[in-house]
Parts: sequence; C-alpha cells; structure tokens
Amino acid sequence: MTNFMKTLKSKNVLLILLGIFILFDIDVPQPAAEFLNTVFGKVLVFAMGVSAFSLGPVFGAMSMVAAYILFVRSNKGVRVVVTKSVPSEEKKEEFFNNVEQNEFPRTLEEDMVLQMVPLVHSGKQKPDFDTR
Repeated sequence: MTNFMKTLKSKNVLLILLGIFILFDIDVPQPAAEFLNTVFGKVLVFAMGVSAFSLGPVFGAMSMVAAYILFVRSNKGVRVVVTKSVPSEEKKEEFFNNVEQNEFPRTLEEDMVLQMVPLVHSGKQKPDFDTR
C-alpha cells in the first residue's frame, strides 16, 4: 500500500468516527466535561477543529460540527452546586411562620430611614410608621 492509501483509509475512519459521534447521543465522561468547560479546554478543541481543515474541507466541517456538539454535550453533564443559595427547610418554615403572624425583621432600609429622616410631627397625631 502506498502512503496515500494509508492516509485515505485513516481519513475515512476518522470521518466515520466523527459521524457516529455527531449522529448518536454519546455522553461525555465527567472529567472530560469538566476540562472542556474551562477556557483552555474550549480553545484546545476549537484549535483542533480548525486545524482539521488542513485535511480537507469536508473533514474540517465535520470536525467543527463535532466540536460544537462536544461543547453542548459537555455542558449537559456539569453539576451546579446550589446548596449555598437554597435555604434549608427550617429557614423556610421559620420565614413562613413569621409571614403568617406579620412579624418581619427590620430591614436595612427601615433602619436608615429611622436614622436619617427627622421625625417631625405635632404631638396631636401618631406617626404612620412603626418606631420600634
């Protein structure tokens, strides 16, 4: 076999593998997905896709489509930790109990209004707001 025939066969095998990856929903392993969600991982895969155009326009186009699909599938597997932003059940229950009893903690805005606005009123009428 000549060198050209070996190159032609390896190109065909790579095209078939890229086609299989594009057509079928193949999951990206978690460590690979974490790497692909970094800037370095995205730049590396994009550079490999662009460099595939040196093998031919069809191979380059298939590589770019496969790179895009790889990015989409790698984002699907990433887990987001939301434990810091989601309140616990105890805090939610305490809040809703306070809502039912009309008991709310004083907010920063209320504190600032009470500190900065002079309370001017005649002694005849009661102020409209709570001066706890």
